[in-house]
Amino acid sequence: NNPSVCAINKKIGKGTITFLCFDFASHYNKNVSSVMKNFVKTLVNSTGFNPLAQVEGSSYAQLSITKKDNKTIVSINNLAGDSQLPNVRAWGEVPKIGPLKVKLRMDNVKKVTRMPENRNLKIHYENGTPYVKLNSVHIHTALVIE
Repeated sequence: NNPSVCAINKKIGKGTITFLCFDFASHYNKNVSSVMKNFVKTLVNSTGFNPLAQVEGSSYAQLSITKKDNKTIVSINNLAGDSQLPNVRAWGEVPKIGPLKVKLRMDNVKKVTRMPENRNLKIHYENGTPYVKLNSVHIHTALVIE
């Protein structure tokens, strides 16, 4: 019984489940900060999880990944702004985020198209891992990967 433990990883089958030993959601809602986001990122990394795509450059960039018609679609949502503050009823503006680097842990990446602009992006490589650069994201963008 260690009072300093805040999370426990448990391997189950081919996966890992993480148990938090405190009420993270209530604490996060009252104390929104990059420290809390980094805490979650560290927990996820400690499980050995290796996502298909990963973004660097802003803690406000949220990724979701889907597959459609043999293509992978990486959606990037900008969560910057005052949306989590209880007294904010409307947003005057959402600040852009960027520049961003999106790493793609996929084999045989031949083409990356940024939507809705329908613009082909240059594919760069770092230690054999393909990635693309985005100058900024205002609200949302999607990368269609072939």
